Amino acid sequence: MGIYNVLLITIMVSVLAVLIVWLDSRQADSKPNKKKKGQGKSSKSGKKRKLHHA
Repeated sequence: MGIYNVLLITIMVSVLAVLIVWLDSRQADSKPNKKKKGQGKSSKSGKKRKLHHA
């Protein structure tokens, strides 16, 4: 059972990560103004974008 739990957690985490990245890219495409305003609020997404560019 332990192995199945670990597999479930990894799958859920990966799906969540893909969803977050996909939604983030969608928001960036549809609303370019949000990048400047949302930098202070969502520092995580800003870091992710910097990593992708580098």
